[in-house]
Amino acid sequence: MRVADGEAVALIGSNGAGKSTTLKTLSGMLAPRSGAVLHQGTDIAGAPTHVIARRGIAHVPEGRRLFPRMSVRENLYLGAFHRKDREVQQDLDAQLDLFPRLRERIDQDAGTLSGGEQQMVAIARALMSRPSLLLLDEPSLGLSPLMVTTVFEAIAAIHATGTALLLVEQNAGQALSVTSRGYVMRSGEIVKEGPSDELRTDPMVREIYLGATSHQEPAADPQVTH
Repeated sequence: MRVADGEAVALIGSNGAGKSTTLKTLSGMLAPRSGAVLHQGTDIAGAPTHVIARRGIAHVPEGRRLFPRMSVRENLYLGAFHRKDREVQQDLDAQLDLFPRLRERIDQDAGTLSGGEQQMVAIARALMSRPSLLLLDEPSLGLSPLMVTTVFEAIAAIHATGTALLLVEQNAGQALSVTSRGYVMRSGEIVKEGPSDELRTDPMVREIYLGATSHQEPAADPQVTH
């Protein structure tokens, strides 16, 4: 698997295929049993998570994993814990521009927010580290259709700034709509890869992951079947 500088890549597959495990391995939450993880030419496989974060890889985990008794502001500042520059406040303002709803709730405890608002905090917190690669694990999980649209519009805006993305998402249609390439994973192995537009029309992908048969047009932003 490869993600180029500034590229947006989707990783799709059924539950249990190994998608979240892949992201956890890339961010250092899990140690790989074998193989290499190359980031800008350096093998970071097995490196501590904080070292990987300092190298510019930020992980938005499944389930958001916020600090619920801390405010939105405090959660966002934690995303910049390793930074020593004087532009942290500038970046905080940029995240509040990206997610205006968070500006209204900046001093509210994160645990009191809705699921969609918490997802906004999780993404904004990761961006506070100024990552070159953003790992997103199931950002639409448990969200209303309207909030899913809002989150994916933000993801597209983030990519437009030049940040590389690796997106794990059960909503395969959404994932392929905001990425340029994609990989299909089954039982821990990559079984297909290609441009996102081609994967959206691939018979196997449509039937298994887009909920359509080879004789049907896929519905707009359909859900993955299990």
